[in-house]
Amino acid sequence: MAVYKVSFTFRDQEYVHLVERPEVQRVYSGIVHDAIRELGVVARRGEDRDVVVKVLRGIVHKGELSFSLLNEVYCPLPVEALDQSSYDAALDNLLQGLPAEFHEFVSSQAYERGHSSGFDECLNIATDLVYDLEKAINAYNKRIKESK
Repeated sequence: MAVYKVSFTFRDQEYVHLVERPEVQRVYSGIVHDAIRELGVVARRGEDRDVVVKVLRGIVHKGELSFSLLNEVYCPLPVEALDQSSYDAALDNLLQGLPAEFHEFVSSQAYERGHSSGFDECLNIATDLVYDLEKAINAYNKRIKESK
């Protein structure tokens, strides 16, 4: 067994996590993701969420524990989950680019297709629908203008 120390700085605060694992060679992503999950650090939406995570290996020498750097890993932090009000605000903002006649369709389809997976999935579906509808609406408007 080996002791690993995972550390990173986010919002001017240093986070450190110690973990005991079987010896690994060049497989740090699991240790890094586990540490971030256990520390519970999440980024706000729109915030830069990339951090440089240092992975160090603990070494006991003459009864003293010291750490040596194994690797630095760039890792995106998870984003905080959407709540109802954040979802509603994001959806309203997203729908501004569509004619009002499509708002109910996008909203209901996003909910029906994604509500069991949470607001984040509903917003992803709504974004896809808006993107697809915008292309179709633009093509339709172009055809109407050309036929006049």
